[in-house]
Amino acid sequence: MAPSDSFEMENLVDRLSQQNISSQARTRYVSRTEALLNDALPALQVDPFTLPQHQWRESSQPVRNATGSILSLYHLLLAVWETSDLAAVAIPFTRRVWFQLVAWTEFIHPANKYIDNPSHSSDAIAAIILGELVAHRSQLSDLLAQTPRVYRLLADSWLHGDKRWFSHKTALFDRNPLELYGRIVKVVMQALTGDRGPPGTAPPMLEGILEATNHRPKRIYKRAMACLMVAAQPSAYSAQIVSSQLTIIFTLASDLLPLASYPRNVIRSLVRWATDLKKGPQGKDLTLAYRVVECMWLSAQDDRPLVWALRDGIMPLMMAANQHLNYELSRGLELMMRRSIFVPVARALASCETNFEIWADPQANTILNDTIKERLLFVPLLDGEQCSNPQCGKTAGDGTRLSRCPCLAMTYYCSVECQKAHRPAHQRICHIDPLLRIHQILDKIRAHPIGLSQVQFMRCNGVQYTRHHGLNILAEIDQFIPPDSSLVCVFQITIDFEQLPSPSHTTFVADPESEELYPFLHDLDEHEVVAVARLSSDVSVVSFTYTLTQLRELVLEDYRQGH
Repeated sequence: MAPSDSFEMENLVDRLSQQNISSQARTRYVSRTEALLNDALPALQVDPFTLPQHQWRESSQPVRNATGSILSLYHLLLAVWETSDLAAVAIPFTRRVWFQLVAWTEFIHPANKYIDNPSHSSDAIAAIILGELVAHRSQLSDLLAQTPRVYRLLADSWLHGDKRWFSHKTALFDRNPLELYGRIVKVVMQALTGDRGPPGTAPPMLEGILEATNHRPKRIYKRAMACLMVAAQPSAYSAQIVSSQLTIIFTLASDLLPLASYPRNVIRSLVRWATDLKKGPQGKDLTLAYRVVECMWLSAQDDRPLVWALRDGIMPLMMAANQHLNYELSRGLELMMRRSIFVPVARALASCETNFEIWADPQANTILNDTIKERLLFVPLLDGEQCSNPQCGKTAGDGTRLSRCPCLAMTYYCSVECQKAHRPAHQRICHIDPLLRIHQILDKIRAHPIGLSQVQFMRCNGVQYTRHHGLNILAEIDQFIPPDSSLVCVFQITIDFEQLPSPSHTTFVADPESEELYPFLHDLDEHEVVAVARLSSDVSVVSFTYTLTQLRELVLEDYRQGH
């Protein structure tokens, strides 16, 4: 098919999309469309990999004919969403030439490097037809399952948009390159989220993304953020691209591909961009950007992502997100309260006048708020450039050397005398455990409150005991599982630490409506396991709440590592 035929196909599609054409004209246009598709068939039936080597270039006639046919089919598939008459023509033809079409797409795609110095047009033709093939996955799911490389090529076009699309300033096929790239981003988003398609498309799309980066997950986030930063430049199409790109990153970080460690430049770039975005009207994108960062914090194994984001000024975004919650903290704020006493965190909490209600019990809330206020009073003493003794005030330099406290590792003193003088306040803050799990104390807190350090000590010991005796505990739970798979149970493991150093445990089926356990349970879609560490007859702490599947995976992983 000559390139001019693709322009005729585009004109036919535009006419068919009009609402005021007669039925006779519509029939005539559809007939002409079928004729153009038949003319395109011979060009696509040529196997590109059997062409002579000297024809492996864009200017050769076979390649020009094939790209013209692909472009015509693209216009047709794109119009199917608006003109139902074309579906009966486009989908059967696509199924007929599927494998030849995929072969030609592989041949002209720049990732495979079969064509020397491919132009932006070849790259765009390969990318846009791949996007439409995946967009029509409801009708083409069986063929996509046989050619999963389609997902890999589409992922490559998506991940390299900043290099291949945004550097091209002129129109492609009478369209803005950003408009074409925005369509690809939207298709990738829909495939990962399961929107507008059959279920089960997320795994092959994710596998294609991994293959496009040689199974380097961090590179996925780096490339996605690079494209987001370029697409965020003011334009008529940037809003759609930004929204879809953020949704993709959020889906990966929260569900499909959470990482234990995220690249530093990804988090910092996202926070800085969101901070600039806060000055504009894009509230939805702002909230989604914060949720992306929050998901990265929750899956990370250390506090580095938290510190990076705080240093770059994410705190105002978090406070804004927390205003929408009436009675509990946003997950990010609660995570920071439990994790650290870093200066930026404490200063931000001090500037917020609202008392944080994270549990329904008034006495527990009072204890928590008093504890936070006590920590905040200590904030001015954590300046690494000034002696932490408020009566001293010496600063680093001018012959004064500050030494870090070996216990808290966040206070600095110019001399032993200042350290001793400040010891009462210093010692009190050192003994406050940074994990403020006050809401995990059960109803015995009213009559027999225990210290936060004891709470965390019991919680950690409960986890370690369960992992050490995991195989025996799982065997005991299996005896209680009902034969009816529709029944969901809560299994409680009560670990008695009163007889240290030889603790013991009992396993039984618990009442999910129990006042003690109800606050810690989830939606009970499957069996759950609750471990309760008991220090005495009147002091208990919930150590963890896992689904039975999660507990099995944890125990078996420990078993494999130990053997």
